[in-house]
Amino acid sequence: ITVPISITLFVLSNYILLGGIFFKTLEEWTVIEGVYFCFITLSTIGLGDYVPGNSINDSDTQAELKLVGCSLYLLIGLSLLVMCFNLMQEEVTAKFKKLAVRLGIIDDPNYCIIFIWFLTILVSVSRLINVLVYLSKKDQKNGILI
Repeated sequence: ITVPISITLFVLSNYILLGGIFFKTLEEWTVIEGVYFCFITLSTIGLGDYVPGNSINDSDTQAELKLVGCSLYLLIGLSLLVMCFNLMQEEVTAKFKKLAVRLGIIDDPNYCIIFIWFLTILVSVSRLINVLVYLSKKDQKNGILI
C-alpha cells in the first residue's frame, strides 16, 4: 500500500501549523515564530534563535508541564516526520518501478529490489573494510598491533 505524497505533506504541514499554535500559547510567540521554531526543530537544523522555556515565570509545576508538553510534541513530531519520509520514499520507489517497467528498462519489478539490496550490502561491506584499513594504518603509526 502506498500513500500519496500530497497526503503526507498535508499531515506534516498541519502538524507544524498546530505546533505553531501550541507554542504561541505556551510561549509568548507569534504563530509565525512558533511555526518557524517547529520547522527548524523538527528538521533538526536547530539554530537556537528560538528556545522554549525562556518565558517561564510560572511555578515549578507549570514549568515542568510546559517542558513535558514541548518534549512530547517534538518526540511525536520527529516520529511523524520519519514515518512520512518513509511513506514518501515508498511512493517514489513504486512510481519509478512502474516507469521502469513501462519503459522496458526492467521486466520484473522485484528484480530491482533484489539488485538494490545487493548493492547496499556491497557498499556497506566496502565501507566497513575501508574503516578497518584506516584504523589499522592509524594504529600501526601509533605502534599498536591489531
